[in-house]
Amino acid sequence: MNKILLLIIMILSTAAAELENLSISSSLKTAKYLEKKGDINGSISIYRNILEKKPNHRTTIQRLKTIFLNHQLYNDGIKFLNKRMINNPNNQKIYAELGEFYFLNEQISKAHKTWNNAQKKFINDRSFYRTMVSMYGKYGLDKKLDLLLLEGRKRFGLSFLSYESGVYYQAIKAYDKAMDQFVLNLIHNSRQIGIIEKRILIMSDDEESLSIIENKLLNASNKHPDKTLNVLSEFYFKQQKYQKALMAKKDWYSNKKSDPQEWLKFANDF
Repeated sequence: MNKILLLIIMILSTAAAELENLSISSSLKTAKYLEKKGDINGSISIYRNILEKKPNHRTTIQRLKTIFLNHQLYNDGIKFLNKRMINNPNNQKIYAELGEFYFLNEQISKAHKTWNNAQKKFINDRSFYRTMVSMYGKYGLDKKLDLLLLEGRKRFGLSFLSYESGVYYQAIKAYDKAMDQFVLNLIHNSRQIGIIEKRILIMSDDEESLSIIENKLLNASNKHPDKTLNVLSEFYFKQQKYQKALMAKKDWYSNKKSDPQEWLKFANDF
């Protein structure tokens, strides 16, 4: 008898959960429809009602934050995230986003205070640093980014986030800084040499970067020839400076165990 009762309870619970999911799905569609029509307040009201039933419903939380951002409802976003922070004090993403809303609301000191407090709280959390590299890059906060990288590398190694920060600097055409990060990666993270090489070769499509790339790789090759000379050779090859490519390749091989197959591949490229 107890087993039958337990089975009935389980069936009813499952059915109730499915009905709730259907109700939420329907509400989300309605909210999205209202937003498209321009009824922002109606859409927000529906999202808030969903969160009263399911406070951690991810889709609803994300859509609500997106509305606040897209429609410049920064004060609403600040109130929303401060409330969420009370119930989720260890969610580093909330701190990052709250700082962003303060920043967009021209409450700059509060934005920096929020981000600084978060860095102290999540100082050993790698994902926090990754989140903030993206955030600081998004708003061109290069000084904050430099300090963040300095702190992160004390804890996680010299190549920490060098690829991500290099990509950011490359995107804003700060090629000097981009190459500093990519060279760091080449020297201290052998697993990403192929990825970094491709990034540098893509960067070389812009003529403004050519002398910077060459000088940075030449300087690095003085101390770390085994890590950088092959990339320099590939760079010269792309620029059709074949004699320099050959010399760089030969110097690279003199600093590592030679593989005949690699020489054959290089010859075939010619």
